[in-house]
This record gives sequence, structure tokens and C-alpha cells, in this order.
Amino acid sequence: MRRREMRLLPPKPLKAPANGLLVKRLMPVAHMVYKAYQVVLDGVSRLLKHIPVRACRWCTEVYVGKEGHTIKTCRGKHCTGRSGEHLWVAGLLEDIVVPLEAFHLVDRLQKPIRHEDRFNHDRIPAIVELCIQAGVDLPEFPTVRRTVPIDRPGWDKVDSGEEPTTFSGLDGMSRRRNTIEEIIDTDDEKAETSVSGGEEQSMVNEGLLDETAEVVGTEDSDDRERSSESKFDVQAINDDDDLKTIAEKTMRAWTKMRAGANQLIQTYPVRACGYCPEVHIGRRGHKLQLCGAFKHQWRNGQHGWQDAALDDLIPPRYVWHVRDVNGPPLNNSLSKYYGKAPAIVELCVQAGAAIPMKYKPLMRLDVIIPDLDELEMVA
Repeated sequence: MRRREMRLLPPKPLKAPANGLLVKRLMPVAHMVYKAYQVVLDGVSRLLKHIPVRACRWCTEVYVGKEGHTIKTCRGKHCTGRSGEHLWVAGLLEDIVVPLEAFHLVDRLQKPIRHEDRFNHDRIPAIVELCIQAGVDLPEFPTVRRTVPIDRPGWDKVDSGEEPTTFSGLDGMSRRRNTIEEIIDTDDEKAETSVSGGEEQSMVNEGLLDETAEVVGTEDSDDRERSSESKFDVQAINDDDDLKTIAEKTMRAWTKMRAGANQLIQTYPVRACGYCPEVHIGRRGHKLQLCGAFKHQWRNGQHGWQDAALDDLIPPRYVWHVRDVNGPPLNNSLSKYYGKAPAIVELCVQAGAAIPMKYKPLMRLDVIIPDLDELEMVA
């Protein structure tokens, strides 16, 4: 009887982003993540000109230093003939920042991409696609922005009377200076308000835009404005910056990018395959039959989608931490005494940046590395 009565009740209204609208409080976070991603790419490319990086030719191992280590951990092609030793070549930007791509969705509420339509959709960096769905507008990747929420979930009816508006915008940051249309819902009444460029810019910097609350005025103090601006501010790298400054800005941008992305994936759905590194930014994964991982024949090549974690979206490539850059290369017999760190963190640390407190236990800085002649006497 209770189920029958519940069926007669009207469906509950969906909340953003499930209803097709943007979460206003996360728009400045999306712009911050996109800008931090650009700073990370720029900073790493500059650091690679001064800090040598080596990559294995047959596996994904990376080493930040002049000469590669002698730790026998290679599992690539012909590894048995080389006794697990790596074959080192010059490292590239892709060895430090893992190029993880995802499909760009013109409408994030569209039907899942079929295997036959895989060539009709662009592949862009996954972190960029997440920022686009969260409010960043790029001219080369148009997307749908709705001004009216959808009635109910499903692909049979994703809009309620009004056609969605597709626009390109100028870019992620200049779009914030233009006029945008905001929807403010109060007591089941939908009011549409146009906010001018200057007012919208200040509200985004102050983090006052929200999906359900009205916009607060300008009665905040100057201290709060400065703290809010610094919260979403990412320092760009200048041409006259020295190596240490570049490393510090890159490290801060990396930290803000991961923190902001972790905040975005709590609201915007991101799916990851449980068998391979494929990710999909959207409420449901695509239908491509390209998974070649464990027991893919049983799944007809389709991915096993599950909720993605932060490391699925921004995979950190861990490398051995080198304490003495000018010292001898890492030895295979002392591998259990060495620590590890993400490649970009190790690169910035060797360039002069301070070690973040988060990665100090992982680097095992409190462990004393013995000499080779002392190895037998160590318990």
C-alpha cells in the first residue's frame, strides 16, 4: 500500500548537477583547477630544461637524475635477458605528467557513447573535461549549458520545454568577465537574473556563487576579499623567474590542482574502469569495447565501470627519491632503504622547492641508508 501511494506522489526535483545545471559554488574551483593544470604543464616543461630525467625504454619507470638507477625492477620487453635492469633514455613531459585522456561530451546528460560512434567524439585530457563540465568554457570544445533544469532523470527526456543553449565562449578565464545567466531557485519559483561582468567576477573570486543561495552583496570586508582571492588564485610562471621560484610555483599549482579536482569529483560523477586506466567524465561510462585487461573476453571488451578516485583522474607516477643528486646512483642491494615520491614532486624538490609534509613519510627521510660494506651488519 505504501509503494502504491508513493508512485502517485510527484517525483522529487533533482539537484545540480543531476538536473543539468551547474553547481555555482564549484565554478571558481573549476577555473582554479584548469589554470593550475596549465601552470603545471608550463612549469614541468621549464624544469626539464635544467633537471635531467630518465625514462625506461621498455616500461613506465622514471628516474629524476643524471644517470638511471641500477634497481632491477623492469618488467617490460626482454626484461629476462637484461635481468630486470632498465634501459634508460631521455625523459619527456609525458613521463612526469601522465597524459590521461577522456571523451569530450557536448552534453554531459547525453546517451552513452556507442562503440560505433567512438570516432565522432574528441579525446581531451580528463582533468580538462572535468573542468569543462564544471563551468569552464573553451572555444575549441563547445558544450551545452542549460538554463532550465530537467524534469526527471533518463535520456528519453532531458529537458523541460526549452532547448539547451550551446556556446563556445572565449576561454575559461575571459568567460568569467562576460555576462552570464544565472538561475536562482527560491521556494519553487525560478527567477532568471543577468549578472554583469564586473559583479560576476568579484562573486566568483569571493566564492559566493551557490546553486541554491542568493548572491551576497559587497558588504564583506577587505580582509575576506583578499583571503578569498588568494584561495582561488594560481600564480603564473614568468620568464624572469629563477629555477627555485619555478619549482615552488609548480609545486603549489600541483597541490591546488589535486585539491580542487578532489572537490569536483565529490559532486560531478567520474567513472573509472576497474581493469584498465580508462576514465570517463559523466554519470555513466561509455560502451566502447576496447578494454584489453583481465578477462576482457567475458565482458566483450567493455569496461568495468566504478566510481573513480583522485588517483584515477590524476595518476601520480611514483619514482625513487634521490637524497644526494651528486652522489652515486641508487643501488639494487639498498632498494629497501629508499623512499618514493610522485615524479613531479621529486622534480620540484631537486629544483629547490621545499618538501611537502604530506610526502615526507613516503620519502623515508628518517631512514639512514647504510653503505654497501655495512649492509651485512644491519639488522
